[in-house]
Amino acid sequence: MALLFLVAQYAKTEEQIISALRQWVASYNVEIENVGFESEADSCRDRIGQLTAELEKLNARLDNAFDLVEQGLYTKEEFRRRKEKITGSQKAVQAQLDSLYERLPAHAVLWHREAGAPSSLP
Repeated sequence: MALLFLVAQYAKTEEQIISALRQWVASYNVEIENVGFESEADSCRDRIGQLTAELEKLNARLDNAFDLVEQGLYTKEEFRRRKEKITGSQKAVQAQLDSLYERLPAHAVLWHREAGAPSSLP
């Protein structure tokens, strides 16, 4: 009989603890401060835009070099030098872009917040 009483008391206590925990979790909010990171993320995005525009200009310059050799205005040697210079610049810009894209995942939380996701956890 005493064992039955202890089991009943244990079950009642367990229910009270679980109920209190549910109430606490339901009202618990986590606020994440991202001071400083937002400006860094903006800076990364701005630089990515600049580098993307630069890469597009380099692509246009390479296309122009192809046109000039086809029209006979560039010799094959002149074209080869221009192409090497432009493709070298393209690789350098692409390396910078790759580096910036690698840094961005650290700012993914900021982007999700900007997209309207909640800033606190339930």
